[in-house]
Amino acid sequence: MNQDFFSDVKKTLSELFPLNYSLIEFNSHILFVNSAGLYLILHPYYDLGNEQFIQIELDPKKCIHLYQDQWINQKDIIISRIINRLGLSRKLAARSCTFEKINKKVAADFFKQNHLLGSCNVSHNYGLIHNGNLTLAASFSKSRVMVDGEVYYRSFELIRLASLKNTVVVGGLQKILRNFIKEKNVIHLMTYIDLNFGDGKSFENFGFKKIGSAQLQGFYVDPMANKRYSKKEYELMDNSKFEVKYIEEYSTQKMILDLR
Repeated sequence: MNQDFFSDVKKTLSELFPLNYSLIEFNSHILFVNSAGLYLILHPYYDLGNEQFIQIELDPKKCIHLYQDQWINQKDIIISRIINRLGLSRKLAARSCTFEKINKKVAADFFKQNHLLGSCNVSHNYGLIHNGNLTLAASFSKSRVMVDGEVYYRSFELIRLASLKNTVVVGGLQKILRNFIKEKNVIHLMTYIDLNFGDGKSFENFGFKKIGSAQLQGFYVDPMANKRYSKKEYELMDNSKFEVKYIEEYSTQKMILDLR
């Protein structure tokens, strides 16, 4: 199964990449994208043969972690994010899109198709529309009263943000945030950034400040069903019915960004 995972990743991406983006086997669980300086670190369900998984000292900014369950269940989203990282996606200008409020069902369907975490139940959903098609969507929480200082204030959280697969809306983040801030008269906005597929620079350029890092999270996988469970979900289950593997997730280190 693990070798099939490695082979499928290599074969699939090799067929998609232009000729100048060749894939090189760095070792038994790492592929190197030549000309891009990017490492794809594969995390299978089980160790490869008798080898131990060794975390090599690589620049985290040059690494993308690929997990077997996500590759099996959400391959198109994973491929899209790699393509985006390499700068090979279709590009649209945000100025050619209109900012619109979208309903929960439209937002949920879009995130299921274009975001690794799927949909979420939130109050405020907005999108950028290009030629009648939703190309970028964002979901925000209700405002919450914050009491971490002498003066109370209301804060919103950006919970989901995703573009249409294989598409980058240039200036889309800025357009979404500016319109949402104006419409809701936002004075405080925060979000978490998954560092696996980006460094958060576009958020920092908008004015967000890094105020901390979230803890790394592990998860459990049922390799027969290719389904993952959080620690909390697993602890509430009758886990004696199937064998699971616990996997440390390197890609979930997140920056907490704060805009005031």
